[in-house]
Amino acid sequence: MVKQAEQERSLRDRLNVATRSAGIASWEIDLRDFKFLWRENWQLYTEETGESVLKVIQDRVVEEDRDNFRNAVSAAIAAGADTFAYRYRLRGSDGTIIHLQNHARLLVDAAGRPSSALGVSWNITKEVEAARALELAQHRFARAINGTQDGLWELEANGAAWISPRVIELLGYRQEELAATTDFLREFLHPEDIARVAAAAKAHDLHDEPYDVEIRLRLHSGEYRWFRARAKAERDPAGCSVRLSGSLQDVSDARAAREEVLRAKAAAENANAAKSAFLANVSHEIRTPMNGIIGLSNLLLETTLDRTQHDYANMIYSSGEALLTVINDILDFSKIEAGKLDIETIEFDVRAAVEDVGAMLAGQAAAKKLELIVDVQPDVPLLALSDPQRIRQCLINLVGNAIKFTQAGDVRVGVRTLKSSDERVMFEFEVRDSGIGIDAATQHTLFQPFVQADSSTTRRFGGTGLGLSSL
Repeated sequence: MVKQAEQERSLRDRLNVATRSAGIASWEIDLRDFKFLWRENWQLYTEETGESVLKVIQDRVVEEDRDNFRNAVSAAIAAGADTFAYRYRLRGSDGTIIHLQNHARLLVDAAGRPSSALGVSWNITKEVEAARALELAQHRFARAINGTQDGLWELEANGAAWISPRVIELLGYRQEELAATTDFLREFLHPEDIARVAAAAKAHDLHDEPYDVEIRLRLHSGEYRWFRARAKAERDPAGCSVRLSGSLQDVSDARAAREEVLRAKAAAENANAAKSAFLANVSHEIRTPMNGIIGLSNLLLETTLDRTQHDYANMIYSSGEALLTVINDILDFSKIEAGKLDIETIEFDVRAAVEDVGAMLAGQAAAKKLELIVDVQPDVPLLALSDPQRIRQCLINLVGNAIKFTQAGDVRVGVRTLKSSDERVMFEFEVRDSGIGIDAATQHTLFQPFVQADSSTTRRFGGTGLGLSSL
């Protein structure tokens, strides 16, 4: 008997070591007064020993869970079951919450009535927290997806498919009307888009090009709408695609708006081209008789006229010249808009080009008692290849504006070399004046057509607003 008792004690000790190593506590509770008959390894959850351990445990059980054991026992007895399981939360000595899972068996007395419960408990706090974190992540993921209004989908290499509830909603179905295993690209894709989807999938599979394609899908109502399908392939270690995971977004309204913008842009471009052609044609038509008016008025000025007649004829000539300048500006502007303004590359005398501009406008400057200074730096080469006509035109516009907006002082036009090599030279042309200048708030509109710093009906200076925009 002594030897048998020693063997039983040794077996219990070994079992105790094994369960303690596994983090398992064992116990037996008398169902008549709910007191421990015996317990093992409760030091895993409390440092208390002796009879006080039960009171400590009862005190530390979270209040909402204190009846869980009694309820589980009552439910097992009512169901005629001899085993039961339950959970409860226990506050540790440091205030942390421990989740305990319990499994027990009911033991009966000689009369067959349940007398005690024999069970085990183990800590499942990490599992509970992991499950809670997973649930939280799933809820966050669901909220993020619902916020984007995109539907998620997956297509397996073996032909299996999965679509999220949002895809079902985008296609116009109720949840119970369409299975989540539906391959929407096979069942609802517009026939004309099949080849484009296949090409996108092939390019993504073979060359890892982005899978991003706009397609038409048939809704539950039979209507086709445009959707943007984007996806990424998941590959096995060999690099073969095993799954295509992506999203679906309704872009019908955005596509319609984009097409409307393109139509409006095309219409505007056509109208602009027609306007440019009209301006060019009108300018050509007006310039011919205007040249006749200027020529005849010039001839008239060479005849014998009295003072009044000479003044009238001179006004006709000056007005014709001014009008011809405006017509030429409009013609150049229309050529620029039509992309038909030709730039020549011919040899010309740079110094002479600048001096010619000074000579042409010297009379206007003298009439306003302004000093017109031409400044050509010594480092400027004598000859260069460019378009002398356009250079003169730019300088005439700029110097003319400078004279127009300067009431006293001087206007300076010059050119200098910025940098040069064996084959190329960069010049800087400069026009400076002592006039009223341009307000900083309107400087950004300087090269915009039909815009002037002063556009009021009482403005002091004339002009069409085309001068700098046609440079």
